[in-house]
Amino acid sequence: MGRPKSYDHEQVLKKAMIQFWQSGYAETSLSDLETATSLNRYSLYKGFGDKEALFEMALDYYQQHIISRMLAPLIELPPSLESLKAYFQQLNILLKGRFGKFGCLYQNSQKEGISQNERVKQHGINLWLQQHRLFSACLDDKDCQLPFDKEDAVQLLLAQTQAQISLARSQVPTKVLDAQYQGIQSLISTWHR
Repeated sequence: MGRPKSYDHEQVLKKAMIQFWQSGYAETSLSDLETATSLNRYSLYKGFGDKEALFEMALDYYQQHIISRMLAPLIELPPSLESLKAYFQQLNILLKGRFGKFGCLYQNSQKEGISQNERVKQHGINLWLQQHRLFSACLDDKDCQLPFDKEDAVQLLLAQTQAQISLARSQVPTKVLDAQYQGIQSLISTWHR
């Protein structure tokens, strides 16, 4: 009889996610994953499959734990201009936190060799569609009066999100991220009736 596993599955996924997020799929070796997770190669293969399978599980973990935190104000609050403001506040906090300098795991993955992986593509598409739907619902707020087409506003909000994530990955000074945050807050305020 084999020994029972003596590791926390969720903690291993978290550590693997951080390794892939920080270094990228291509630059993360099995040795890096062994070091990051404190598991040997055999245990990684037995518990998680090959490197790509572990990466796919790490993407799912990222969705459940990072993306869900980022989108929480848009999901947990009624759709409104105020929930949009809360979303950008949450984004600003997360981007100035410990992992902000890593950018977005989905974006990073789409730029490298793993970009042909269907799970990578699907997560990126799903995030864009989810943000589009949530932003659009917020702009249906009865107190919202846009000076231009709603779809233009949604695209602007999507672009602003990506800009802030890219700036954080570039490790700009915090004051730059704060200026971006203040700028979008001011813009959204002008959309109130």
